[in-house]
Amino acid sequence: MITTPAPAITKAASKQTYYTIRFLVDRTRVEDAHRAYGYFRWVDDILDSDSGSASERRAFLERQKSLLDKCYQGEAPRDANLQEKMLVELVQHDRGDVRIVVAGRSRPVRDNGSGMDPATQGKPGPVPAIRAKRP
Repeated sequence: MITTPAPAITKAASKQTYYTIRFLVDRTRVEDAHRAYGYFRWVDDILDSDSGSASERRAFLERQKSLLDKCYQGEAPRDANLQEKMLVELVQHDRGDVRIVVAGRSRPVRDNGSGMDPATQGKPGPVPAIRAKRP
């Protein structure tokens, strides 16, 4: 039974992804895996849609970058929508072993001495949107 919006969003978008997460992801990370999928799926859908202009998509990306910056500063933006709240929760729950990349800028999520590669920190290649990547 699905009790939070993130798993429901994942299951509605991709049953294969939902069951992959459910059966293969470490139990302690299942909710965050659903949050990550739901958030990044939403971002991808917005950027791929034909409904907005290029300037609207750029403004959308700028909002997402601003939201991420606020999360790293320990703020929880009050105007975040359902999908953006998933990103806020991801940053709040992170254990320091994930790095979020937003439009070419890389920001480690609370480096807790987990061995993040300082040679690549902050210097990823060109990134067209927002994605999570392992350091």
